[in-house]
Amino acid sequence: SVMQRYITAISSVEDPYLKERAADVKDVAGRILGHLLGWKQTLLDHLPGQRIIVAKELTPSDTVMLDRENVQAFATETGARTSHSAILARSMQIPAVVGISGILSMIHNGDVLIVDGYQGVVILNPTAETLESYATKEAENEKRYKDLLSEAGFRPETLDGYRIELAANLDDPAKAVDLEKYGAFGIGLFRTEYLFLNGDHIPTEEEQYIVYTALAEKCGNAPAVIRTLDLGGDKLSSLISFPSEPNPFLGQRSVRLCLAYPQLLIPQIRAILRAGIYGNICMMFPMLTCVDELDELYKIIDQVKADLRREKIRFAEDLKVGVMLETPAAALAADQFASRCDFFSIGTNDLVQYTMAVDRGNERVADLYRPYHPVILRLIRNIVKAAEDAGIWASVCGEMASDPLYIPLLTGLGIRELSMSPVALAPAKRVIRNMKFIEAEELVRKALQCSSQQEVLELSRNFLQKIAPDISDFNVNA
Repeated sequence: SVMQRYITAISSVEDPYLKERAADVKDVAGRILGHLLGWKQTLLDHLPGQRIIVAKELTPSDTVMLDRENVQAFATETGARTSHSAILARSMQIPAVVGISGILSMIHNGDVLIVDGYQGVVILNPTAETLESYATKEAENEKRYKDLLSEAGFRPETLDGYRIELAANLDDPAKAVDLEKYGAFGIGLFRTEYLFLNGDHIPTEEEQYIVYTALAEKCGNAPAVIRTLDLGGDKLSSLISFPSEPNPFLGQRSVRLCLAYPQLLIPQIRAILRAGIYGNICMMFPMLTCVDELDELYKIIDQVKADLRREKIRFAEDLKVGVMLETPAAALAADQFASRCDFFSIGTNDLVQYTMAVDRGNERVADLYRPYHPVILRLIRNIVKAAEDAGIWASVCGEMASDPLYIPLLTGLGIRELSMSPVALAPAKRVIRNMKFIEAEELVRKALQCSSQQEVLELSRNFLQKIAPDISDFNVNA
């Protein structure tokens, strides 16, 4: 109670530096209470040697803090393929299997495990023959992936000349050094929320400006799309006091949180605008549902620009502003959004979640999360048409973008840019270079006539097997 009084008092002061010290006091208070109560905490960022983590759940903030040198893999009882922790695991190149009910009761410290992220299985205390078999598989996969990486410099163009730009999704600015290695054309999505999950304080405008400037300089003429803060749902930061909500995924998350707390949004917009003079920076707002929200955001941008001019601080006057379409409402109002912004990025993970009314992190309903359902194709087609009519570009930055089965469908729908985890770029490029755009259009025509996800999946599998059999059984996106 005493510490809470101090935290409340410090949080209410106007000076931003002093205000941020409330998080320090909160952290110290938590650690003291932990010692007094005898809590035993495993520090996942400093492990004593190589380990496989088995847990009931790993939050995105847990995952992003994992000791990347020593965490060989992880397995959890909760979660699904498109939960944020699973997405982060792919980005960090950590094998993971999620949604294994009861795994904690089967496994003990010291057990030997194989975590097969391709097949989605965990093997407990495997035999010597199984270990040898997996060692062979691992060596073969590494060789095949090296072969794919050797094509990183090739043009991502179909056999009949339709070009699709391939960009990278990043959550860690340090990974920008790998863009050329993987053949990425810039950054299609930089998730700024992980700056708030990684540190011990809310990043200041100046700290964000330094990160965004480095990204701009690394990308050169290629775009670097910076998404504004997307916290809430299962992405919670200990630095921010989130109100308790019965359904946080439908609550005050993402841009709604930022509009409610402009002290989070305004420093970020200032930093992005300032960094824009050093390269091709673009700013993108997530989780919009209606154009009123975008109009309100533009008012804030205009005020920030006016403040920067008055302060005589240089910034990018004509910085491009885009919208991440990830709700059915936004998809259906795509024509209205298209007349007000410079580009679209389709966030398929949430678009599927909200369209199918399925929590994408809930393993109990994972089979109802159906990204290949014809209704999802129709929503994407609606977005692409609105973008084409308005003369702006539409990209996809959700997990579908990196799925070899889905890439021909997205191509046939008219998507001109796919953004994905860097490790998924090489297989995606192979798929694009092995098909014809006219064939992809025909595939979409047939898929839109289907009535179920299973029918669309069968069409996609047959198509991929025909154009790239070497990729059809090698899914780095598993």
